[in-house]
Amino acid sequence: MLVREVMTAPVVTVPRTWTATQAVRLLCEKDITAAPVVDESGRMIGIVSEMDLLRGELEADPRAYLHFAAASDARPALEVEEVMTPNVKTVREDTDVLELVELLVTMGMKSVPVVRGDELVGIVSRRDLMRMLAAGGDDADQ
Repeated sequence: MLVREVMTAPVVTVPRTWTATQAVRLLCEKDITAAPVVDESGRMIGIVSEMDLLRGELEADPRAYLHFAAASDARPALEVEEVMTPNVKTVREDTDVLELVELLVTMGMKSVPVVRGDELVGIVSRRDLMRMLAAGGDDADQ
């Protein structure tokens, strides 16, 4: 089976100038775990995942420390570009799904963008692969 048969398209993307909070809302609204980050021309420059956003949005609570830290003014909103993963592993549409699974397992990734040359054409998540397995039916029935 090839990646094009299980990928999700079109891809939900996030502009690099969005705030991390906007990206959190989008991922929740679309029920996805990651989204490619694109520049003004639509070119993929990274990917932002739930974990990237959690790390970027949550900070230590000073009440958890014995020594009181002086309260600082509210920090400026983080942009997606500041928390995203910039070096993205990708696959092509004609990549074998087994190669994709190996990439997911060895790299600990949850989602992999699918490209055609420099163009972003899809994304495959672990959930997409689980749906593929579920649609395959029960082995006992065969």
